[in-house]
Amino acid sequence: MLGLQKHLEAVRHRVQAASQGREGITLIAVSKRHPLQALLDAYGLGVRTFGENRVQEARDKRPSLPPDAEIHLIGPLQANKAKYCPELFTWVHSLHRIDIAQELNRRCGQKGSSCKCWYR
Repeated sequence: MLGLQKHLEAVRHRVQAASQGREGITLIAVSKRHPLQALLDAYGLGVRTFGENRVQEARDKRPSLPPDAEIHLIGPLQANKAKYCPELFTWVHSLHRIDIAQELNRRCGQKGSSCKCWYR
């Protein structure tokens, strides 16, 4: 875990230097393909936001993460997987089709929740 701590400190330092005093910058630790224990170790070092590339990976990890941990979807979202998003993701950064955005909106409405999105 010492290696992770050193890497995290270096990244935080670079982000702080690059931000030039701007507020509201969130470090997203890309956790795709990393085991759950790596996420828990990062959480122990103060990381609260994780980026997953696949819905299935997020579904497997979410139940074991603390409630205040956020997961952002950074990989492509297929329409048939939108039904899982309201419970899993705080953000979807990878919407690329309007029909998927509409399906995600419909699913969030059914669950009475919301999910922030970035549409490109």
